[in-house]
Amino acid sequence: MAFDHTELFADRIGGPKFGTDTTVYKFAKIKAAKQAFKAANPDVEILDLGVGEHDGLAPAGSRTVLKQQVDNPECRGYADNGIIEFQRAAARFMGRAFSVPLPDNDSGIQNYLVHSIGSKDALHLLPACFVNPGDGVVMTVPGYPVMGTWAEYMGGEKLTVPLLEENDFLPDLNVLRERVEDFNRDAFGGKVKMVYLNYPNNPTGAEAPQEFYDEVVSMAHDLGFIIAHDAAYAGISFDREVTSPLLSEGGMDCTLAMYSMSKMANEIGWRVGWVVGHPRLVAAYANVKDNANSGQSPFVQRGAAWALDNFEHVMPDIRDKYQRRLSSTVDVLNAHGFNAKMPGGTFFMYVPAPSRIDGVSMDGVADPANEGQVMGRAEAGSQLLLKEGISTVPWDDAGSYLRFSATFDSGDYEHLAGSAAADAKVFRELDERLGRHKFEF
Repeated sequence: MAFDHTELFADRIGGPKFGTDTTVYKFAKIKAAKQAFKAANPDVEILDLGVGEHDGLAPAGSRTVLKQQVDNPECRGYADNGIIEFQRAAARFMGRAFSVPLPDNDSGIQNYLVHSIGSKDALHLLPACFVNPGDGVVMTVPGYPVMGTWAEYMGGEKLTVPLLEENDFLPDLNVLRERVEDFNRDAFGGKVKMVYLNYPNNPTGAEAPQEFYDEVVSMAHDLGFIIAHDAAYAGISFDREVTSPLLSEGGMDCTLAMYSMSKMANEIGWRVGWVVGHPRLVAAYANVKDNANSGQSPFVQRGAAWALDNFEHVMPDIRDKYQRRLSSTVDVLNAHGFNAKMPGGTFFMYVPAPSRIDGVSMDGVADPANEGQVMGRAEAGSQLLLKEGISTVPWDDAGSYLRFSATFDSGDYEHLAGSAAADAKVFRELDERLGRHKFEF
């Protein structure tokens, strides 16, 4: 008799219906369209302006330290909640790069800072620390969904606030307060425990001024929620002004900020970052983390610590490369009628999607992958661009936008700063392919 799996799946992932949904989601459609283009045009390179992974290697110094430490017997075991060498380097970095002073003794550092296996790992653990069934978390839309997904897994409820261009892609604080107050009044004992913020922001590239954080921190004290600040892109800021909820008066009391080596040091696959905040909040994260994983390898942490201690020489090169590439992206897109603007940070550019391409409306376009459904304007435009081998990521969540990334493959893998000459070839090709179409907005 065949084993019946049907009734075994948890309701949080669909229960008996798990695996039966035939809807094809946007990233699967993007992948399929890229494969189709490659099959039809084997000698033509895809301009992948949708990928969010660095095209360069981690700093040479970090790689050297990592390779040396692999052979160090001290690095053979578990890291648990982090090795002190990495925590010291992260604490020094917080002071020098972000003006967040932390204790200079080991016990003090460990109270305020714990390593993570990347910021995604931290985001998925936070609901286990703070969310009871019936509690709420507030997520920004568009945005990175992990914390909200795991809050729902824990029996919590996900609330959303939109990021709109007219508000500089910041959540409207009146709307945020209303969401929290309404939920706390009507949730039969549950309350909003966390509000998720991500600045510099993916996908919009927006930065948040310190005045914004000051107001959110004041609201957090007033309404009693934690600010979960996803600062994964904090090392890639073009405005150069350092802002953080941790710098607001009372910010350390109510904030857990998550940092990552993936973006600021090209160490994507290394999976290492850290969480900073009030010792009571950090202790909750450390407790749950200790029951979830055994930490990132000590040799990885030591390699990453080299980058943190040398960030003045490493990170400007990475930041300047993306600023240069994004500036060229603005020039090319605007030459074809787009309304592209330089972001405040990240390596992403968020651009209003065209309403018509070659005289054809992008509204109400049938979705060939999902019978009976239509695509959003951005997704329809994205699919058309893919027929020219131009890959972007569409967002139709709060308006219709295309996200262009400056992490495209220029063929220069060895250098953090990349090659301006190699980049120029990419932009000439982008200009030529866009020039085959007429865009209306």
